[in-house]
Amino acid sequence: CDYRSFQNNSSAWGYFLGSYNLKTRPAAECSNVQKFGAGTKLYVWCTITNYYGNTWVYGRVEGTQTQGWISGDNVSYEAGSLNHC
Repeated sequence: CDYRSFQNNSSAWGYFLGSYNLKTRPAAECSNVQKFGAGTKLYVWCTITNYYGNTWVYGRVEGTQTQGWISGDNVSYEAGSLNHC
């Protein structure tokens, strides 16, 4: 799995569209951090395009210190700005 740096430079937030794992790195084959259910609120820190050409976001789950990567297709965006990592 390709390491990607990240920073908290966005103000976006949204919800998981289904039950998904946060990942340690921005690709499906990377290790899991933790699984969360649909409707989990995610504060989006930044976005990248991974080596497959897919958009992934790094963020923190509301009410926790749990952070990780998730495919941009799996999150609704409710408000705020999205910036590249």
